[in-house]
Amino acid sequence: MEQLHASKAMLVLGSSLMVYSAFRFCRVAKSAELDMCSLNIGRTRADADWTVKIEADCNSTLDKAIKKLGLHD
Repeated sequence: MEQLHASKAMLVLGSSLMVYSAFRFCRVAKSAELDMCSLNIGRTRADADWTVKIEADCNSTLDKAIKKLGLHD
């Protein structure tokens, strides 16, 4: 929680957040008015709270981003 409070935003990758132990981070981020972004296929428990929701496959999306940014070997 310390790291979350020290952050400017929260990124969730590939999780529906159906387990409360993960979803509680979203509750804290929302109450701290942090920007929240999700990269996931399908519904999440925090769908009403995302600043940005990208509904796509994590592996291929992150791979494309890495290549576009020139961060690959």
